[in-house]
Amino acid sequence: MFAKILRNRTRALLEQLNHEKDVEMQKASLLEASVKALAVNEEGERSNFIAAIKGHAQFKHLPEYARALYTMAESIELVSISSVREELAKFPDLDDRVPAAVVSMFLMRNLHLVARYYADITMERLIELVQCTQQELEKLIADGDLGDMYIKIDRSAGSVVFVPEVSSESILDKWSGDMKTVVTMLEATSHLVQIEKDVHN
Repeated sequence: MFAKILRNRTRALLEQLNHEKDVEMQKASLLEASVKALAVNEEGERSNFIAAIKGHAQFKHLPEYARALYTMAESIELVSISSVREELAKFPDLDDRVPAAVVSMFLMRNLHLVARYYADITMERLIELVQCTQQELEKLIADGDLGDMYIKIDRSAGSVVFVPEVSSESILDKWSGDMKTVVTMLEATSHLVQIEKDVHN
């Protein structure tokens, strides 16, 4: 329910900006929309909101703490979650659920970045990189939008796996397919060699 309210409020603020003439009112609406857009949990819609906010003429006049969040959101490196919390603390009169949702978005983003470079990793190291507690991480995995990311917690090994196990049947099928390709290429090559011999003889 909160996610729906958040999306609708952000959308309403952006629509309001199109009709608002007072510059100070524009800044106030844009400031509120800027943080709520980051808290939207649906990635496609969040991206559209962010693009609209960054494209607004008043974006460059937003407080540094608001623009800092967007700089961090565009970073290709792991983001400091403590810095995110510090900037969020500067926003006036936020519902506590909004900062929590923004932090979750950045945590998920960090998790996706780690998944790009690791096939598996210890839980301890993952928590250190993502910058959260184990409880927060498990909740993030259970409730978050993982997209196409594969993730599995191996509690007995104390690790997290990002690459699905491949069955022996799949490996054999791939090997068999590769061998068929090799045989076909060898046959074609042999045929060409024979043609060359026939031509020169």
